[in-house]
Amino acid sequence: MGVVTLNEVQDGVVAELESRFPDVEVFTEPPEGGFVGPCFFVKLLNTAHTQELNRRYRRVHTFDIQYFAAGAGSRNGIMQETAEQLYESMETIVTEGNICRGTGMRHEIADGVLHFYVEFKFLVYRPASDDQVMGTLERKEGLKS
Repeated sequence: MGVVTLNEVQDGVVAELESRFPDVEVFTEPPEGGFVGPCFFVKLLNTAHTQELNRRYRRVHTFDIQYFAAGAGSRNGIMQETAEQLYESMETIVTEGNICRGTGMRHEIADGVLHFYVEFKFLVYRPASDDQVMGTLERKEGLKS
């Protein structure tokens, strides 16, 4: 896998949500008028980028997928159903033809909003730069007498 950008991972999450929940609007930026349910808000919480070996890096992207239910009635049941569907749909996402697996999934309902947390961990490779060319090696051959 080459370099996968933050936006590609976020786009993969949004595409999966739009595929699974076609009637629910998905936001990546808070709307000016506030959230009117039903809708999702995809928020990147944090990212880690650590070097593993040579040009290989481990990336971890942690997302908080917030779900705002419609209406003022009993929404906990709807949110629990939505959480169950998110566990299944966030298992894998597609980013620029690559498959990323969601891990560390958990959810909670706070202040009437479902918060679904998921991490995407993968390896990326930095391309070799042309300015690090190996030098020339001279070798002498012969038999020892």
